[in-house]
Amino acid sequence: MFSHIGFDLICPRRKVQAMKTEIKKGDCVVSREDWRRDILCAGLVLETKIAENNRQSCFVVWSSLNNPKGWWYSDSLEVIFESR
Repeated sequence: MFSHIGFDLICPRRKVQAMKTEIKKGDCVVSREDWRRDILCAGLVLETKIAENNRQSCFVVWSSLNNPKGWWYSDSLEVIFESR
């Protein structure tokens, strides 16, 4: 899915800023906490929904060796590439 070696080439380090729009299905994201700790692992948003506490949740598949997946709140994610 994503190359761990080429990640720095396609996504140079930049300051993470607050999201102004909702994350959409197909967006390429990173975890804000991982970004803060210099862990560069991209994920692909497969589904979005509004959780019972009125926060947007995203189902993300991550690009690590075992391709973990799970639900994440959108305010803990940063979009690096938007879907069209």
